[in-house]
Amino acid sequence: MKFRPKYSSQHETVFESFSDMVLCVIIVLFTLIIALALNIQREFPVMNRFTGGIIRPEFFLQAGVADLAAVLPNAGTGDSVMVHLFSPSMAGASTRVDDGQVVARNARHTFFGQLDLNAYQFLQLAAGIDPGQFNVEGADTSLMLPKFVSKVILYGRGGFREVPDRSLAMDVMKLAWPVYRQPLYSVRSPSEFSTARTRVYIETLTSGDERWLYIGHMKFRIPEDIKNGSLSWLEGMTSSLTEIVFLGEMWSDPATRSDRRIEFFENNGFPEAAEACRRFEFDLSAADRLTAQKAVSAALMNGTPVDESLLPPLLAYQDAWAAYVKESQKSLRSLEAASTEVPEWFLVDFLEPLSFDRRILN
Repeated sequence: MKFRPKYSSQHETVFESFSDMVLCVIIVLFTLIIALALNIQREFPVMNRFTGGIIRPEFFLQAGVADLAAVLPNAGTGDSVMVHLFSPSMAGASTRVDDGQVVARNARHTFFGQLDLNAYQFLQLAAGIDPGQFNVEGADTSLMLPKFVSKVILYGRGGFREVPDRSLAMDVMKLAWPVYRQPLYSVRSPSEFSTARTRVYIETLTSGDERWLYIGHMKFRIPEDIKNGSLSWLEGMTSSLTEIVFLGEMWSDPATRSDRRIEFFENNGFPEAAEACRRFEFDLSAADRLTAQKAVSAALMNGTPVDESLLPPLLAYQDAWAAYVKESQKSLRSLEAASTEVPEWFLVDFLEPLSFDRRILN
């Protein structure tokens, strides 16, 4: 024990108090450094909670044929193949139409989320989705499982009734994703597909106060299309085997008839893909799109091949799209780059409401 005189000077007291303070600060800093080092070494904090799972992604949909006049009052006559995507709750609920509103037959059920597309629009969306695949008996089969829904769709009060057609829905999926032309195996050992992945490729576009997502050729406005259920079909795909892949920020310049994709295709040896995207994005009128919609629908209903010129560019030129996806991810390989380039609203207003809120560390 250190002996202190009964009558120590004022300078000695100040000096000893300062020394004690410095010693305490050093001890605290040293403790924090050790804790931080342990935390970094383990990559994540020690916790007693774990999550995971290996359920295969599911895609809830149905297709049917609707009277074009019921779908688009000023579109003339004819039939249109319609594709409807559902959230798991909407798909599972038994519903009826009551005074123009869809309600649950069971008062204990709640549901939310549906997206209605014609077949041509569905192809535009499907271009941004890779269902994933794994090998069974020497052939590839899809990882993502289709879950066919059977609901009668009504157009207008007392109007046209669209009846679901499972075979037609399967034909639409085969057109969008050739892997579905192979046999499906819904029950397989997890060891066979544990390394396969379903991926949804997304680009963002910010214009003033407006925020958009691109999935394939289709745009969704955020947070509006989260709140109205247009993106709730993604809930069926929530799985440790599904990845939402952010490809970066899209830009588009109508004055030069170019955008981020077109520029990449032109600069990397895909001139046909560039020109097809240019026509699709800047030249096609509403009448042109309606003509394509009718032609795609007719081919699906008649069981005839769809003219490749009618396919959205990202489906028609898959090699170019694959190169674009690969290049877009190079700048986001590091966690630091992803942290600065992934917009905050993309995480908060899109991923979190759909529960895709866990980063993939590896």
